[in-house]
Amino acid sequence: MIRPLRSPVVVICGAIVCCLPILAGESRADLVRTFTALDGVSQAPDANEVGAGPVNVWTFDAGGTSPVNGGSFLGNSAANAGGASGAGAGNPAWGIYANSGAFVTATADIAALAGRNLSLAGDSVSLDFDNGWIDASRFVGVQFFDSFGVVVSQFSFTGGNANYSLDDVVTTDTGIGFTGDGFEIKLTLTSSTGDYTFEANGLSFDSRTLNSFIKDIASIQVFNASAGNSSNQDLFFNTLSISAVPEVSPTTALSLLAYIGFAIRSHRGCS
Repeated sequence: MIRPLRSPVVVICGAIVCCLPILAGESRADLVRTFTALDGVSQAPDANEVGAGPVNVWTFDAGGTSPVNGGSFLGNSAANAGGASGAGAGNPAWGIYANSGAFVTATADIAALAGRNLSLAGDSVSLDFDNGWIDASRFVGVQFFDSFGVVVSQFSFTGGNANYSLDDVVTTDTGIGFTGDGFEIKLTLTSSTGDYTFEANGLSFDSRTLNSFIKDIASIQVFNASAGNSSNQDLFFNTLSISAVPEVSPTTALSLLAYIGFAIRSHRGCS
């Protein structure tokens, strides 16, 4: 249903002539879907949607490696990094492990979950992220892909480095030092042309740009590139939340243009 939200005064030919209804489509709030861990990401259903129930969110890929070298499970995120870390991703949380050259991933199709790719200012995706210890030169992190499968943003930690990195059109040392306690990461688009803000561990990195010509986000992927073969090196994550702002429907846009055209035609010839 199309309805007027407000009627500002319109001035034509230097005089106040009418109040023009500004139209909007049916009143709609942002679409927000939040998913928490229910089972390992290789199982189905693997998640519980807040306010809805069990659903499958993740696609697991161990790259053909044996379960000894790479896999997934449901566990307590406080158990990694020496067992003394805070439960940054909660209990239970999704867990993935990898060693001996294995590259293990869990990918969520944002376009399928939100009904469209994230491409509008205000669209966002967040995740609780809790890595364990990481062998030298090995790395773990989160990648965001566009609709062509291009990595447009990556947040990661490489074993032996001091800080986490944020990569898009440039590589940034975030200044966030290694922690096994976990924290929330969040990517929020600030325009429809690929500008975004990234938040991690309470810090905000503004004026970022997606590394893509498409300027959208179609999926999120958590990866473990052989962090190590002990439970202290498991990677946990939880609470995937996707927020998509309402799109302006073609009907709403055309109706608004029609009202504007009618107002102009009604007052032609005034002096």
